[in-house]
Amino acid sequence: MARCPNLPWIARWLCVSVAAGALGSASFAASADVSFTKDIAPILAKKCVTCHGPEKAKGNYQLHNFETLLKPGASKTASVTPGHPAKSELFRLLVITDADDRMLQKDDPLPKPQAALIEKWIQQGAKFDGPDVKAHLASLNPRVPHPNPPASYAQHVPIAALRSAQMASNSRPAATTKYRTGNR
Repeated sequence: MARCPNLPWIARWLCVSVAAGALGSASFAASADVSFTKDIAPILAKKCVTCHGPEKAKGNYQLHNFETLLKPGASKTASVTPGHPAKSELFRLLVITDADDRMLQKDDPLPKPQAALIEKWIQQGAKFDGPDVKAHLASLNPRVPHPNPPASYAQHVPIAALRSAQMASNSRPAATTKYRTGNR
């Protein structure tokens, strides 16, 4: 631990307390359960369903819903073995180093934090926490609410500003008048 001799004792105590709290919260976060619907389904829906969905099933493997995710593909190897990521074909294909065998074949490898999340979910038993195992993964993704518009804008919205200017002058733009009257 770094020493801070120029800081008063209360500041050093505060630094140590904050650091200890951060370490405690990190270990708490590491032990938290991984949610299929909140954590895993969005990854799979974004990265995997294009090639392993209901319309297209490369390797005879589909994972567009939880029920099909658990069924093996052409290899007949268990796609997910709860509690054992090393025995799960899905995880093995996501982290294998051989680019020809690795999943996300025509894309970059799955980012390490996402692969670690899938590994942790499998270690924790690969539990389903959604309403229906047959629901499409995209329907399980949590909806992000859109923010409400502001009560007033700092600047005029361009179209509304043009309309306001037109109404203020109480006349039509020259181009509109020109085309409507046929004058050229």
